[in-house]
Amino acid sequence: MSEANAKYRGVIIIALIFMGMTLLAKYAMDFLRKTETETEVQVQKVLDGDTVKLEDGRLIRLIGVDCPEFNKEEGNELDASKLKIPYPHFVSYAKKAKDYLETRVDQGPLKMVMDPAFKNFVDPSGRSWAYFNKGGRSINQDMIRQGYCFLHQGYQFRDRKAFFQAQNQAKAEKRGLWNQAN
Repeated sequence: MSEANAKYRGVIIIALIFMGMTLLAKYAMDFLRKTETETEVQVQKVLDGDTVKLEDGRLIRLIGVDCPEFNKEEGNELDASKLKIPYPHFVSYAKKAKDYLETRVDQGPLKMVMDPAFKNFVDPSGRSWAYFNKGGRSINQDMIRQGYCFLHQGYQFRDRKAFFQAQNQAKAEKRGLWNQAN
């Protein structure tokens, strides 16, 4: 076999491997999307900026979202310090985030999407974790984009990159938590 044929065969093999890996990645993402569980739900009560109680009694935490908490001074001080946000301004967003979430979920049913990575997960507070969508928009991402909450740093999740971009947008536009003048 000539040297030119060997090079040609090598290029073809590399191209076929690349095409195979691309198709495998596409099918893997399609599979993950299909294993997500999407249901229509009604929220009974918003407990805080990142947790709701559904009409069926389940407690759900919004995936990827972290908010200032009511009555958790130590955790709030740590988060405010890490985010470089003055503490009084930071804690004022516990109520603002809760109020904003109430406006997003109180008008009829919404879609709840269970990420396959958290499908059977229940945290120490008894909450399952999910995404919420209304009118084709992610409520989780919108909470961050509007500056009511910040990106949860403790775990990986499907929409992390988009949420990170939403947080950077909120910072750049000085929205909510990121606007210390309001």
